[in-house]
Amino acid sequence: MAKSKFLINKQAVQDFIFQQLRERRPYIGLTRISGSVYTQLDELVRRQIIRWIDQHPTIGKTFKP
Repeated sequence: MAKSKFLINKQAVQDFIFQQLRERRPYIGLTRISGSVYTQLDELVRRQIIRWIDQHPTIGKTFKP
């Protein structure tokens, strides 16, 4: 199965990372985020969704983890 688009919002992730850096480690002065961060986060989200689907009971019509 070919990978589809990112499931995560890259801009929201970037904003969150920079916000946390300013709050927690303002002295570091980082200004860029590696592309691998987005790829790794997206893969984590995909794995978690698959895990939830595999664990979901076969009753009902609403998906909830």
